[in-house]
Amino acid sequence: MRFSVIVYDRPQLHSEVLDICSDVASLLGGLEYIGGEVVPVFGLIDSTTEWLRLASKKPDFVWVVSYGGCLVTLIKDYDRLDLREKGIEYIGSVYSIDEVILGIVRKSAEGCFVSRIMPTTWETDNPRIRFMHEMAKKYRGQDPEDVSSHYVSSWVYFSVVAEGIRLALEEVGYENLTPRAVRDGLASITDLDTGLVPPITMSDEWPHIFSCARTYQVQQGKQMPVTDWYEIKFITPELFQYFR
Repeated sequence: MRFSVIVYDRPQLHSEVLDICSDVASLLGGLEYIGGEVVPVFGLIDSTTEWLRLASKKPDFVWVVSYGGCLVTLIKDYDRLDLREKGIEYIGSVYSIDEVILGIVRKSAEGCFVSRIMPTTWETDNPRIRFMHEMAKKYRGQDPEDVSSHYVSSWVYFSVVAEGIRLALEEVGYENLTPRAVRDGLASITDLDTGLVPPITMSDEWPHIFSCARTYQVQQGKQMPVTDWYEIKFITPELFQYFR
């Protein structure tokens, strides 16, 4: 499978993304990196040249790392140039496509993929999402259609914070509670079930909240999951060095 990358113009992205894509593709296997393009952070008004240069290399998909107004331009140009009809799929980086972006680009984003580590506010088959909608209505006066996925994120983040504090209190008591104790509490979280994401476990070796992600697709103006949760802790020791 052949892939390309579009990133916004920041030096660290050149080293963290573009400069290592070939090595990452080799380590993961089954992928061939065929080049990338860099676009401005701000003020991008046309990305035709970048898209057509990538399209000429015939990638199967392009991973787009961009946000805000420039992302709007990239999505609209991707749609305008009919690149999906040419066999090129659009895959956005985490949180790159959200309700705000969809409200601007509308049908231009239809069919685009994006990776997410959180559920969206549209996943009302999840009872926790429905409960959050009730709380948003009660305490913020918001109807379900006005509740953003960022509100969903805050529930996960603060569930983790609360659990870290609880474990710290359990270990050292209120009188001895310090930032270090809370840090150690966070690093000892095991199988925390938020009802929104797979159980969360943190440690000194994995000092991250998330170990799973899902792939979503824009369907009728909404982001909907098209895969189950999958592990993102697949990184091998050889690959992990690039992300330290």
